[in-house]
Amino acid sequence: MLAQVSTQFMSAFNTLPNTLLYLAVGLLLTAAFLFIYEVLTPLREMEEVRDGNAAVAYAFGGALIGFALPLVVLIRYSASVTELVVWGVLIIAIQYAAYWVAMLLYSPLHWIQGGRQMVVDLSRGQTSTGIYVASVVIVVGAFNAACLVPA
Repeated sequence: MLAQVSTQFMSAFNTLPNTLLYLAVGLLLTAAFLFIYEVLTPLREMEEVRDGNAAVAYAFGGALIGFALPLVVLIRYSASVTELVVWGVLIIAIQYAAYWVAMLLYSPLHWIQGGRQMVVDLSRGQTSTGIYVASVVIVVGAFNAACLVPA
């Protein structure tokens, strides 16, 4: 019995290097996503969050959740770290596009004006706008995660 437990422990311990590698790559991809999102979106999200803007915090948190959902699926099913990185970069692009889709849908009849208005409403702290953006990017992330199942 003790030998069996010892063997199981050693087997689990042998996976530790891969676990740490995938964790590190996942965290690096998440940091890259946050940096790119912060740079490419019209608002400076971290500054807004530090200033107490709940609407931006909801939107930014939703974007992070929307990114993490497919990333965890990738970590689970990737055959290699290279595959994880390549697909992780694609997920970053998809989640960034989801933000712009949210802007376009904010006022479908006047999509350019609607996108600008969404940014204005977020910067003013309109919580309902933050929840709307969070919902869109989380839904896109959930659909993306569901599409990443192995063949």
